[in-house]
Amino acid sequence: MKVRYGVSPQALLALNKLDLQHPVRCVARCSHALDLMASVASCRLRYCPRCDSRPDRFERCERARRYLKMSRKRDVARINGPLLCLLHKCAAEEADRSGSFRVNRIRVGSSGNPLSFVAAQVDVARIIREISPSYQSLETLQKAYFAVFIMSILHPFEDGNGRTMRMWLISLAASSESAEVAEFVSFLALYVKFRQRDLVVAMDQLSEGFVSGVQEFHAAAVTFFEGLFDEEASARVFDWAISIEPEGSLLARAW
Repeated sequence: MKVRYGVSPQALLALNKLDLQHPVRCVARCSHALDLMASVASCRLRYCPRCDSRPDRFERCERARRYLKMSRKRDVARINGPLLCLLHKCAAEEADRSGSFRVNRIRVGSSGNPLSFVAAQVDVARIIREISPSYQSLETLQKAYFAVFIMSILHPFEDGNGRTMRMWLISLAASSESAEVAEFVSFLALYVKFRQRDLVVAMDQLSEGFVSGVQEFHAAAVTFFEGLFDEEASARVFDWAISIEPEGSLLARAW
């Protein structure tokens, strides 16, 4: 089984080379998209005892409102160790060692999966400190895939990496000056769960310095997104969002 010792220099260079297509047909027809995606991340991807994860209740749930408020408060234009730990504490408060980086090695992925690996025992705080300048220089869409890559490959926490990644993306969306990019990045926070297998392949390739997998993944995401945000966007986006079953089982149909 492959052992990963942090983030390779070629991966950081590859992230800077990413040429990412911007969505063009989402003329803000679903003005509450970011709020909806945050509510789904809070109360639909994992079972919420407060609203029972019910489709008719989760958007009004206090937990969802708190999740969105915390996401909007976090300025992720730059990233550092304390901020990443704060995101983890907010997104995964019930996780083991919530708000603290892992100190032991962990296995990532299920047994028998050829892409599973061991995230070695490393100084996570030092690695985040070293790579943060690379993050600051990226544009918003590149930052989104940087976040996905770090949470997938470095796996900085023992538990709750996916939840932290989603809050990072929602926070990034909330800070975007472009409505289209904000809606897309908030959508991406859920879409990465929908296409998890393809994402793992793309991140594995990126760890070796190859960008084609990420660009193909992104192109498919943009196509799917533009279909959702075409005509009658509010109904279509909500219908897709609530098709995500609690505990993370996505049963969304392709539009």
